[in-house]
Amino acid sequence: MTEKKVTLIWDPVYNKDEVVKVPTVYDLAQAAGLKTAGIRWPMTRGAHGLDWVSPDVGKDQLVLKFTTPALLEECKKAGYTLTQSPDGTGRIGSQTLEESIAQDIKWTNVFNMILHTHRPNLGLVHVVAVDHTEHADGPRSPEAYEAIKAADDQVKMVWEELQKDYPNKATLIVVADHGFSANKTGILPNVVLRDAGLVETTGKRVTGGLVRVLSQGGSEFVYILDEANRDSIIQRIKDAFAHVDGISSVISSDQFPEYGIANPRRDSHAPDMVLFAKMGFFFGDTAAGTLPHDTKPERKGSHGHDSHFPDLHAVFVAWGAGIKPGAQLGEIDNRSVAPTIAKLLGIEIPNAEGKPLTEALTE
Repeated sequence: MTEKKVTLIWDPVYNKDEVVKVPTVYDLAQAAGLKTAGIRWPMTRGAHGLDWVSPDVGKDQLVLKFTTPALLEECKKAGYTLTQSPDGTGRIGSQTLEESIAQDIKWTNVFNMILHTHRPNLGLVHVVAVDHTEHADGPRSPEAYEAIKAADDQVKMVWEELQKDYPNKATLIVVADHGFSANKTGILPNVVLRDAGLVETTGKRVTGGLVRVLSQGGSEFVYILDEANRDSIIQRIKDAFAHVDGISSVISSDQFPEYGIANPRRDSHAPDMVLFAKMGFFFGDTAAGTLPHDTKPERKGSHGHDSHFPDLHAVFVAWGAGIKPGAQLGEIDNRSVAPTIAKLLGIEIPNAEGKPLTEALTE
């Protein structure tokens, strides 16, 4: 393996097919002859299964490069500027709440334009202000509730467009991929690994050793560089973190299926181990400092924690054609969302781990 760290948020390096290893519901829909669209949908850079796409990427140049050319022209004619800077060289992010909501409204209008003009059978749109705001200001903050209210308004915009263009024939599903934890105390895994003799450091940087780690909010991916001594290194890592305050659990690859994490033997991007933080704790990257850790959070909210935590649970709401009014599902498996969409579209997902939510569907 290489030692280069790659942050997959806004997929700045990899195309969809390099990271997503199985057919998605939009791939299968398109293969069945249905029309598909994805606007700001995560990990859709270079996605061939979307007829109209503008991916969730973090640089203007990537937006211009990977948005469907005909869609770029349509947006230009409609007065929608997809890039952040006038010359198309800016980096997306670091927006105020008002700017983030304005961006969501713009992209929702672009999505509605596609619904009206191209009439896709499956359309995906991602509104992001809630996520950005809960990172910056924390979950359950006044700013977070303002962003949530704005997202409700954008859902209304889509529903009204669907009712106008597809009366009594459209289904709308609202989903999310995670909840949030309020940041209070930081954990510095590289300091723990340094003290355990598993990494070598110079100042704040890791410069050598037997492992590398990659932080993502409430989770820490651990990559073992010495394959010959893999088992003993795993045990040393478990011992090093056994009594570190804020660690919820340390899991190895035999537990990955429970969390939907790829096996490192099959996917070189996957870690060998994962550390999960308790609620209120988050991981930092620096290799400097001493135990115990008490870092000041630069951001007030994180996710990436153990998905079993109730506050990390997401939302699933569905209504419209094919949905049984008033159905109460309780807690569902996130892997059931795609099979449910597939059933509504009249297609199947081969070897799907989740099952369609038939109790919420009409016959």
